[in-house]
Amino acid sequence: ESIAQSEIETLTVLWEGLNLSSNERGKFWGELEELSSKIEMDTTGPFDTILGECPAGVEEWVLKSITEATKVQRMLGIRVFKLKRLHGEVERLRRKQEAKNKIMSINSKLNVLSTKLAEFEEKAGNKHRLLNKKANSSTLLEEARFRKQMQGMFSAELETLGKLLNEWEVTEGKIEDS
Repeated sequence: ESIAQSEIETLTVLWEGLNLSSNERGKFWGELEELSSKIEMDTTGPFDTILGECPAGVEEWVLKSITEATKVQRMLGIRVFKLKRLHGEVERLRRKQEAKNKIMSINSKLNVLSTKLAEFEEKAGNKHRLLNKKANSSTLLEEARFRKQMQGMFSAELETLGKLLNEWEVTEGKIEDS
């Protein structure tokens, strides 16, 4: 039970982090309960063959033991099923959260690069900097080198972002602004 509770708490945190609606959450719980009820209603038990092979004069305690064992087995089966489904959902959402975090991280890097480039271009756009005695051809070369470096970084980050967004679209089917 404590493992299941831990998985439920993790699931709740992931739902909150991914902004899943209460409808989506309710759908998950509804499906879980529906599938659990089907398992619960299953009348076959692991001890049916033993019961079928028992002679007519079998002692009462044997029948009670088989009945109790069947109840315990069914209860444990339902708990294991629910735990597997919870864990599967947690892992699915964890992968989704990791993908979203990578996308947001690259987006942040691009914003920082864009800000640096805008600041640089503002300084480089000042014509008075060329009138300064310190300004010479090496300054212009440094500016060209910086632009080329920034272009390389932008290209690499944009390519990575494009790949991640395509993967997201394939797995999640939509891209949301957040």
